[in-house]
Amino acid sequence: MTSARVLIVDDDPALLQALPETLRLRAGGLAVDTCDSAAAALDRIATTDYDAIISDIKMPGMDGLALLAEVRALRPDTPTLLITGHGEHSLAVQALRGGAYDFIQKPIDREYFVASLNRAIRTRQLSRRVKELDRLAFLGQLAGGISHELRNPLGVIKNSVYYLKIVLPAEDKVGRHLDILEREVDRASRIVTDLLDFARTGPPARARADLSALVRDCLERLPLADSITVTLKLAEDLPKLLVDHDQLGSVLSNLITNAAQAMPEGGVLTIETAADGDGLWVAVADTGVGIAPEHRRWPRCSSKPTAAR
Repeated sequence: MTSARVLIVDDDPALLQALPETLRLRAGGLAVDTCDSAAAALDRIATTDYDAIISDIKMPGMDGLALLAEVRALRPDTPTLLITGHGEHSLAVQALRGGAYDFIQKPIDREYFVASLNRAIRTRQLSRRVKELDRLAFLGQLAGGISHELRNPLGVIKNSVYYLKIVLPAEDKVGRHLDILEREVDRASRIVTDLLDFARTGPPARARADLSALVRDCLERLPLADSITVTLKLAEDLPKLLVDHDQLGSVLSNLITNAAQAMPEGGVLTIETAADGDGLWVAVADTGVGIAPEHRRWPRCSSKPTAAR
């Protein structure tokens, strides 16, 4: 709820002031925008994906029902609550038939209003989550199909390079290019393996594990440059975790590897584990250049020179 944003549309200045105040008092952390006309609201809706929209039905110019139709066209997944006058049952029926999430009667029952809005926001956020999971599932299937198709030709290329290194004269120039080709094939094969791992959605194989011991195990398996100083603040006698060792190990390995790559000239890598209430946490910190705050919202943003943004 704290990250939700809603839009209130009403030509009544008193309501435009009272409703945001109600939400501030009863739904703290909710971001609220207001508009005094449907036309102004459409401009906002075109650029902002709101979690919910609240609009009065009776407004000059474009009314709330017409606005609802536009919202359904522009943002079909955004729940819209319409405010109706007392006893205007025919308008309420039109609103629901037009796709409104709910209708709020005047005088507004503030408890019902806040509860209905909370339900609408939860519905919207769940809808976003379902779409995100669907996209990830599709990407997993796509990655799996592409990976299987690439493995065979990469194997042929690797075998051909091996054969050429045997039969060709040991010339520095030819041998150097064959070594480059072999390294790049190996790198492509690792990428294919990563894609296949991403595509696999099997259930985790959970077993008891010591978080601090998992960190030490990862560090033993990962080669770090001599210019990187490792500082460990690992808590002892932590409660055992019920986790998939390989999956959590992969997460820790990626965090440590990314931290090391962020310090090409060397630096300090700090890893800390601790218990906090009913849970455990691990923190990996480095003294690298980091990512500018304005870029941190990008999922694949990186400070690496060759990173694709």
